[in-house]
Amino acid sequence: MKTDNDINQHEALYSLASRYPGSIEGLAQAMGRRLGRQMYPNVLRNKLRPGIDTHHLNFEEYSLILELCEEAKLDGWQIPMRALCWRHGMVAICLPQTEGAPATVATAMRQAGEAAREFGEMMAEFAQAAADGKITRSEAEHVLPEVQHVLTMVTMLRESIEVVTVPDDTSFGNPRLV
Repeated sequence: MKTDNDINQHEALYSLASRYPGSIEGLAQAMGRRLGRQMYPNVLRNKLRPGIDTHHLNFEEYSLILELCEEAKLDGWQIPMRALCWRHGMVAICLPQTEGAPATVATAMRQAGEAAREFGEMMAEFAQAAADGKITRSEAEHVLPEVQHVLTMVTMLRESIEVVTVPDDTSFGNPRLV
């Protein structure tokens, strides 16, 4: 089983587009409606196929494909983005949609506590998987989603901290230490 880290982003996007309802033809029609212009299935197929050097997707098309596949609720719609990020030494993290009260310092503190608890649980699972000195594919498939969950929680905490941050008090020329 390939993971996001060892799949080619071009192959991942082509595979995803092929699973769209109606395959490449259905995706081309949906893209044409969104873009307000004709998207020919053969042109899209050539843009998506790895190894075709005469046609290329632009960023808007790439993003639209991911958006349409997400809306169609296709499993793994995020994989091409994750693979692209991995290629460049980065990690893409899906943020959960949060609704309700705006972030407060108390919210950020609660998130920090939850993230610490989840990290501890993830580390316990990792330690159990690695106890025999190796990690099997099935153990990794159990632990890796937990790692992704912790990364998401920490990213949400980061966002909450950004939201509740206020300017330094610079009265009298000295920042107030908090």
